[in-house]
Amino acid sequence: MVFSRKVICLFFLFFLPASVNNLWASSLGDKLAMLGYSDEEIANVVSGKRRFKAIQLKYKMEMLGVENTGPSPMKSVLNFHLNATSEGRKELEGNAKSYFNIIEDAAEKTNLEKSLLLAVIKVESDFNANALSPKGAMGLMQLMPGTANDLGLIDPFDPAQNIHGGAKYLSDCINRFMDLRLGLAAYNAGPNLVARLKRIPSIEETQNYIKNVMKYVEIYNRLTQTN
Repeated sequence: MVFSRKVICLFFLFFLPASVNNLWASSLGDKLAMLGYSDEEIANVVSGKRRFKAIQLKYKMEMLGVENTGPSPMKSVLNFHLNATSEGRKELEGNAKSYFNIIEDAAEKTNLEKSLLLAVIKVESDFNANALSPKGAMGLMQLMPGTANDLGLIDPFDPAQNIHGGAKYLSDCINRFMDLRLGLAAYNAGPNLVARLKRIPSIEETQNYIKNVMKYVEIYNRLTQTN
């Protein structure tokens, strides 16, 4: 069982088709920019003067929140995945279990993946239906009062209303910008800002938000497929 998990993790990390990897970033330039590479360094990589494989590994490790501090980054990433998957399974069997039927229904109605909604809820509120941020964001998907009002929610702290409303808003953001990462940026920083910049804002909170959501999407995607 342990060996099979390792094989699956390694396959997932290093042999995904390009169409799936595009969920991580819309282009190689975006990947490198998120890692802090300069325009000159990006041009060198794109032109083939620097090896892409090492860049790809560094990017994935960065998105997973794993630092390459030892001689075996592959082992570090693998251990991270196994630990995170174990924690994610506990959440699906614990905090998230009460809302899973609602999440499945909302995902179906908005054509979003269950793993994406689970990831957003995890990052936004850690499955706390009564969460209230200092800025006034409410409930599981941390909807601002104006957004909740626009969505016609009567009680933003009601899990069903909150999840369905948040899923609708997230779906609208993704469809508007035709890109998962831009949609997540719009959900976090506001669609007007993303539309004005035409890129992910250079806001540390938003950058980390996208990274964390994508990390949990990967974890929950594997778990929901095996359940």
